Amino acid sequence: MKGQANMGDTVVGVYYRPPDQEEEVDEAFYRQLEVASRSQALVLMGDFNHPDICWKSNTAKHAQSRRFLQSIDDNFLTQVVEDPTRRGMLLDLVLPNKEGLVGDVKVGGSLGCNDHEMVEFRILHGRSRAISRIKTLDFRRANFGLFKDLLGRIPWVRALEVLTAKAGPQETQTLEVGEKVLQKEDFPLVEEDRVREHLGKLDIHKSTGPDGMHPRVLRELADVMTRPLSIVFERSWRTGEVPEDWRKANVTLVFKKGKKEDPGNYRPVNLTSIPGKVMEQLILGVINKHVEKVVVIGSGQHGFTKGK
Repeated sequence: MKGQANMGDTVVGVYYRPPDQEEEVDEAFYRQLEVASRSQALVLMGDFNHPDICWKSNTAKHAQSRRFLQSIDDNFLTQVVEDPTRRGMLLDLVLPNKEGLVGDVKVGGSLGCNDHEMVEFRILHGRSRAISRIKTLDFRRANFGLFKDLLGRIPWVRALEVLTAKAGPQETQTLEVGEKVLQKEDFPLVEEDRVREHLGKLDIHKSTGPDGMHPRVLRELADVMTRPLSIVFERSWRTGEVPEDWRKANVTLVFKKGKKEDPGNYRPVNLTSIPGKVMEQLILGVINKHVEKVVVIGSGQHGFTKGK
């Protein structure tokens, strides 16, 4: 249904589920529902034939009915019909994905010889299309070729010497493994090829951290950003210090389900620096390689162990 003026569109779906429908067909429908539920406004209606569901407690006796409840919950749908629609059973459902999208729900009367009660309701068009106030970057206008040329001219070793000067003398840090004491110098240097590999695999749809370094930019400029980041990673590893912005996080709330006005229905997500995450992955790789080499983790360890 097309919205008028600045009103959003509404997707309306009608579905009939036979009482003896097999689980494979149910699962195919749930996959379609997962795609349809991504719409800004969705109203799903029909005869779903789950008479064992108690909608007041949101419980069911049979496994297929419980799977149906799970799918509704996963796709943030709400069942709004309260009265029985056929011989004392509630079979015909109306499922919007937004609170307040459906109103004036009435059950009563029949159409022709049909033994189901009619369900009447209104789809409310009063909601205007949401206007995002979040600023987004238009990378289609970015001149990455110019950026590569400018960054490629910078003598990074000389420009980043300030890191070594500020760091000052550091105490030698050691790691005891069995009877051997390992110095920091025993660990390999940060390899530029590994840094370039991680930058080339960055997910460009991830959000930035407090430093504002976007993964799309780092991925596009991987060839010229590998050198300076390798120097920063190496200095950080040797001195035990990290840039201040890498120790911060932007905390944002992500809606889970239920009523949006309830603070308990949100979970916090920490958005940290993308270069900081790359360094974490590099250090993790070095540590994993080391513990495998000296057999720190026994063969009986399976939890949190790759490949087991």
